[in-house]
Amino acid sequence: MIMLKTLSASFAVVLSLTAGAAQATTMLESDLGEFSKNWKKPTVIDAGVTAVSGTWSGSNDRDILSFGFLPAGKQTLTVMFEAIPGFGYSYSAGGTVLFSTSAFRWNWDGTSAAGGGVNFGHYNAGTPILRTIELGDDFAGQLWLGLYGTHSKPLRYNISSSALPAAADMAPAVVPVPAGLVMMLTALGGLGALALRRRRITAPAS
Repeated sequence: MIMLKTLSASFAVVLSLTAGAAQATTMLESDLGEFSKNWKKPTVIDAGVTAVSGTWSGSNDRDILSFGFLPAGKQTLTVMFEAIPGFGYSYSAGGTVLFSTSAFRWNWDGTSAAGGGVNFGHYNAGTPILRTIELGDDFAGQLWLGLYGTHSKPLRYNISSSALPAAADMAPAVVPVPAGLVMMLTALGGLGALALRRRRITAPAS
């Protein structure tokens, strides 16, 4: 029993170390409170992130982002907008998507995403709107994105890149177990076996 408990604990340590430390993640605006509204100090999206999810809460809600995780080269960045359920006949949500491969020089700087502005009304609120940014072979990996919500009602959006695998497709990264830990686990197993042997020797005969 002692040996089994010792080995169980040892396996638990190994599993915790070999868990997917570099699994894909989605950055949620709600986790940060709010994305930056300042074009001079955008929210920086770093490596390890495969998607970004946020909201426009209503009129004049700006989300200014800087992407440092995108691989260089040709790819398509897709921004999918969805109306938040519960909309009525007066529902009106939307705004503008601007991007640049260099830092923004002023507010509302950049090039419009393909497809133009985002406009939701009651008539189309049930269908997502996609806006795309086509990045060419010369793309160096740095992108600035300005999401300007101008309509009165909230909506949510999700940003992803064709050059990055979906979170569900990412295999967990296996972390090598240090040699010292292997020796320690072996020693623990040996101690467990020795304790079990002593227990059997000292046990009274029935």
